[in-house]
Amino acid sequence: MSIIFSLIGGRTVVRPTTVQKMATVFNEWRTLVRCQKPV
Repeated sequence: MSIIFSLIGGRTVVRPTTVQKMATVFNEWRTLVRCQKPV
């Protein structure tokens, strides 16, 4: 998880569009969590 967060942080720093990035990152993060947590 730390690695993923680090990549996201780097992307956010490089890209000033935080709002759009946040939405995309949030969707990706939610998908990863769902994949890791099989209900």
